Amino acid sequence: MNCKKLYSQETIDKFLICPDCKKENSIQIIDSLYKCKFCSFEGISKFDIPVLIRKSDYSIYCQSFLGTKYEAPQNPYKGWRWNRFREIAGAELLHFFNVVYFMTKFGVRKILNKYCYESLNSYCDEVEKALFYGWKNYFNLILKSSECYAFNRMLKYINDISIEIGCSNNKTTNMIFKGNKILNFGCEYFINTFLTGKDLNNELFNTTERYLGLSINSVPFRSESVNSVVLVHIVDHIPDLQIWFKEIHRILQKNGHIVFTTYSKYVFDNMISVKLIGKISKKLANLYKEKISSKVTPRGGIPLKSKNNFYCTGQNLFSLAEWKQIANEHGFEVEDHYYFGKYFSHFMDIEYRGYYNSALFNHLLYSCISEMILDEKKHPIKEEDATNLILVLKKI
Repeated sequence: MNCKKLYSQETIDKFLICPDCKKENSIQIIDSLYKCKFCSFEGISKFDIPVLIRKSDYSIYCQSFLGTKYEAPQNPYKGWRWNRFREIAGAELLHFFNVVYFMTKFGVRKILNKYCYESLNSYCDEVEKALFYGWKNYFNLILKSSECYAFNRMLKYINDISIEIGCSNNKTTNMIFKGNKILNFGCEYFINTFLTGKDLNNELFNTTERYLGLSINSVPFRSESVNSVVLVHIVDHIPDLQIWFKEIHRILQKNGHIVFTTYSKYVFDNMISVKLIGKISKKLANLYKEKISSKVTPRGGIPLKSKNNFYCTGQNLFSLAEWKQIANEHGFEVEDHYYFGKYFSHFMDIEYRGYYNSALFNHLLYSCISEMILDEKKHPIKEEDATNLILVLKKI
């Protein structure tokens, strides 16, 4: 089964505990069920993956995997579209100006040489990887390409025993770590992202040894059993940092590390529309920023910022100084950091208005994004220009 390993009773006793009573040596495998010896907890197994989630933490996120029925919430903008001509003409006009701006910024000859005289698959390694794994819209291409580089800068902090919380279908994990790191556990609450047992046997699941269904509210790992915790853009979806820090602090060994990416404090300030309105009035810019970031959009379906239980987004936006204070309050210190994604919000602003990739300038824009990534690698950006950051917190 490639890298995916099954769970033996020895492995369970060494690493896992009951998510309800939190007692060690409590989980037993009985007829493909994971039963606690000390309380009534009973976890199922699907695709050979233990699901150690308390019933109080069940929701529509994990019900598909658990085999129960649920009614998915409806997108209020479903079926609504702009006039098709306006969509296409507006998108192409905006993307034309983008091409002109970024070619001027990064060099016309450099972009055109890449586009005209080399193969179309000649972008930087990070962009090539992100495109290969399906991140083809512009703002996500910038984000995922940047995360490839950012996490590989921080590999020295990711040591066994390592777990990733929020591994999803492992595409992003594979994109970032393939050939560089094997993670010991991949943990997910949206368990239905694994789709079928067959998926677990393919190449995507070669970067992680074992998988586990869990909730961040009660992490079923033994205290001080883990050396590294990895989260790829999960922190901005966590509604309660107090619970999260408490659980991660409990399972980490002393001097262990959390390595995570998240939005910067300035992600919405760097939206191009907010910047333009800010030249007229900062008050109007702030009002507009709150409105546009909290609106359900025809392009993305969900808001950029919301406390809604179903798709909590855009949470925990702090400066580096604020993260240092928060870390200290929870028994951690910031050991390392890196800012990235200067133009992420530029494209996020455009695409979340309903515009899709350009039909005329797509590869030119990919070439521009490739130059953005290379430029940030050579010339690190300032905090106020960054839309994302990677942080390394050490347990003290």
